[in-house]
Amino acid sequence: MENVWPKAIQAYKLIFGSEPDLSNFDNRLMLQKTIYMAKLLNVDFGDIGFTWYNRGPYSFEIAGIYSKGAHMPHGLKEKEIQAINSNRGKLLELLSTPSNAELYASVAFLLFEETLPENEVVRKMDLIKPWFTKKQVEDAIKKIGLKQIFNST
Repeated sequence: MENVWPKAIQAYKLIFGSEPDLSNFDNRLMLQKTIYMAKLLNVDFGDIGFTWYNRGPYSFEIAGIYSKGAHMPHGLKEKEIQAINSNRGKLLELLSTPSNAELYASVAFLLFEETLPENEVVRKMDLIKPWFTKKQVEDAIKKIGLKQIFNST
């Protein structure tokens, strides 16, 4: 599992320009959501899985790795680097704050992992994340919908 860590760190660094500081919850949330969004770009993180958790898509495997303080050399493939670089601006917008990262990653998870129709995504987000307005969720669906947010996946 720890062979995923180099790619996770490199993907984060390509998007944000620095390695993640995992000393607080918001930063760890940002790393989780960044890895999930990179998976949508077909970055291969092996058999790392994401499940629905309180703040959206969450990987217990990733949490286990960074809780051990793993730091290893980086290892994204050239194709994965290109996918992240060509979508960096969009990823920075979606992941600009912990709240944005939670919103967009949650909507993406519901659309692509749970394959819910858009109206069900709005309904489910209202039930489980009522702090996001209906308009915020609808706008996120428009940005995320059909993976059109990304140049290529």
